[in-house]
Amino acid sequence: MWAEAGSQFTLLFENWVIDMLKECDITGANRLTATSWHEAWNIMDKAVRRGLRRKQDRVSEYLGVDEKSFAKRHCYETLVCDLSKGTVECVIDDRRQESLEAYFGQFSEEEVKGIKAIAMDMWDLT
Repeated sequence: MWAEAGSQFTLLFENWVIDMLKECDITGANRLTATSWHEAWNIMDKAVRRGLRRKQDRVSEYLGVDEKSFAKRHCYETLVCDLSKGTVECVIDDRRQESLEAYFGQFSEEEVKGIKAIAMDMWDLT
């Protein structure tokens, strides 16, 4: 398969753009690949959707949980990361305890018991 249906780029070109996006910001990737911001963002979005379709739902033995602020407006997201694989497992659009509990609530009690450690650097959730 050369390209996804409806795509204006080959899969090989899209992989090259993704490699550029891993190494630099979107502006630099646009300059190096001669793509627009929207084209590069669309390529990245498709790659994320492909990865999510292949991803197995399971809880990691070693998790990291942290909050990140963005836009200098005291808006926060909570990141749950697999520390063994170095991957982001979940992005939550706030930093509330209920939201983090909902993430863990998707797993069975047996799966949660398989967690060996969680490194967490967040404000007081209570």
